[in-house]
Amino acid sequence: MLPIDAAAHSSRWRRRHPVDKAVLGLGLTVLAVSLPPWPGAALVLVTALVVLLGPAGVPRQRLWRAYRVPLGFCVTGAITLLVQVGGPGGFVSLAHDGPVRAGELLLRTSAASLGVLLFAFTTPMSDLLPRLVRAGIPAPVVDVALVTYRMSFLLLDSVRRVRDAQAARLGHTSRAAAWRSLGGLGATAFVRAFDRAARLQAGLAGRGYDGTLRVLLPEAPRLRPLHGRQLRAPRGAGRPHLRTGKAADMSEPALVALRGASFAYEDGPAVLSGLDFDIREGRALALLGRNGSGKTTLMRLLSGGLRPNEGRLTVGGQPVTYDRKGLTRLRTTVQLVVQDPDDQLFAASVEQDVSFGPLNLGLPDGEVRARVAEALAALDITALADRPTHLLSYGQRKRTAIAGAVAMRPRVLILDEPTAGLDPDGQERLLTTLDGLRDAGTTVVMATHDVDLALRWADDAALLTPSGVRTGPAPVALARTDLLREAGLRLPWGAAVTDLLRAQGLLTGSAPGPRTADELAALATERLGASGR
Repeated sequence: MLPIDAAAHSSRWRRRHPVDKAVLGLGLTVLAVSLPPWPGAALVLVTALVVLLGPAGVPRQRLWRAYRVPLGFCVTGAITLLVQVGGPGGFVSLAHDGPVRAGELLLRTSAASLGVLLFAFTTPMSDLLPRLVRAGIPAPVVDVALVTYRMSFLLLDSVRRVRDAQAARLGHTSRAAAWRSLGGLGATAFVRAFDRAARLQAGLAGRGYDGTLRVLLPEAPRLRPLHGRQLRAPRGAGRPHLRTGKAADMSEPALVALRGASFAYEDGPAVLSGLDFDIREGRALALLGRNGSGKTTLMRLLSGGLRPNEGRLTVGGQPVTYDRKGLTRLRTTVQLVVQDPDDQLFAASVEQDVSFGPLNLGLPDGEVRARVAEALAALDITALADRPTHLLSYGQRKRTAIAGAVAMRPRVLILDEPTAGLDPDGQERLLTTLDGLRDAGTTVVMATHDVDLALRWADDAALLTPSGVRTGPAPVALARTDLLREAGLRLPWGAAVTDLLRAQGLLTGSAPGPRTADELAALATERLGASGR
């Protein structure tokens, strides 16, 4: 069924109402069973084939791959009518009217199967499942179906990667070895399903999940964005992502702050102790530290995913309460995008997943669609709105996860390793997108291990060290070798080049040093031009 559902997303009839397609498919199926086999069922079979290959636009090879499975059952059932057990002909003999009855059954069932396939090939699960609630199906049943649909793709992909790893180590050199691995694969999928479900629930909670998976229905027309603060589409790529920022005004209260915060996981040592941490509006902040330093824990504390054992979290100077009202207020201000996008994506299509958060805010459908359109445009994925999430590339899934957070219109967007797993071009495109969000007024916080990226992108840098967090302007904080050593980080390329240029007298005074290879090339060209070479 999964390949059929994937094909349904590109069907020419996808935008037709599911009820219309259900009536047509069911009607053909009933006619195939109730009309005489000849010519009734034969005409139904031809009609279904014409519709599938013609107006519905189903490719022939894909239709055959799907049709041969039920056709095999039809043939198997028909074969049993060809023979009879016992009688004057012996223990097993050819039935007197067996060929006629087998032909009639084969004609009826094969035609009826095409009626069912007509509906399946033109109606994706993402279009059907949200409508079942309106049809009277209990919401919890539909929610389970939605999550199961998404999880099936994740688990199948996980099993495929495990099998590839086993094959690379000669684990499938024989058919017996391949069969023996099935039990282990089943156990792996079972264990990973629990882990994935727990992480998915945490990701949904950040977008206001309250026990109901609300998504937009796909057929409604797209509305133009509402007036007000608009999110800009990303600007052209190809330029270095360097930010001069504005000077931090330390007299203004922090937009989001932790005061005296301590946290330890159950039966574990303290991860953070007595932490004071500020996020100031308009300042791009890079959060750096070695593995296990507490970056992920800090981000979850800032977004309300965890509650400090001691201390408090404030938004705009007001303490956060951890009831539904307080968490809703926090999550309309702060949104966290986790490192693995599959921990956030649950819906069948991109547009439906992005709509989840705004719908949880209780907004009318018109405004939800406006927010979804803005978020998709801001992340440059408008063309992917109807695409199934399981058919997205890793970079596209990253952008979709960020769009789901952006649709909440947060004032602070926290990203956990957003460039991890992306190729250089994907990193540059994502940074361009983040620049557009920052220009639109969103304060962006990025956790990363890439000190070169932090130097060229961030206004401020926060280094998590065993002795506490150290925050300051990025060019200053990332040039201190003592802090970097304590945080388990190396000196950024730009800072090392700046030190060398100053030692050679090529940079004087407070002139800023180059932070990228392009800046170094421009500086060299300027120096050579000044010297007349």
